[in-house]
Amino acid sequence: MTADSNDQAPDQSTASLRKSVLELLHDELHVEVEGADTELFDSGLIDSLTFVDLLFQLEQRFGVAVQLDDIDPERFRTVAAIV
Repeated sequence: MTADSNDQAPDQSTASLRKSVLELLHDELHVEVEGADTELFDSGLIDSLTFVDLLFQLEQRFGVAVQLDDIDPERFRTVAAIV
């Protein structure tokens, strides 16, 4: 998963991944996020405990391993940043 650092419209695979992450937030964490650019932490949707659960859910759903030493909070500010 990489951050989308430009302002161009996402391609179909990026849009699909964003939709999957939004669904994960809703279905598994019971967090209702308006869109891919919604601030997760600043808005209060995600706190530190929910963040740990989010990392676990991302690992489970997408088969990625997130090393705690490598976590950059900026990459998890929004769904768009996660994808």
